[in-house]
Amino acid sequence: MKNERVINRDLLDAQKELLAHTYGHAQAYTSVVLLAGYTGFFATWSFLKDDLSKLQILASGLLICSSSDII
Repeated sequence: MKNERVINRDLLDAQKELLAHTYGHAQAYTSVVLLAGYTGFFATWSFLKDDLSKLQILASGLLICSSSDII
């Protein structure tokens, strides 16, 4: 019985370590994807700014600000 508890504890510790490691990598990947998305948005927005109406500029600016507040 005691030997099984030690094995189960070791297995649990290994699973916790794996999950923590995986979560860290997932969080880093998510940050990179979000950064690329915002960079793409602002690059496109600045390129098309002269062709957009004031309402479209204001609406897109408000939407991107609200999306960054949610994150």
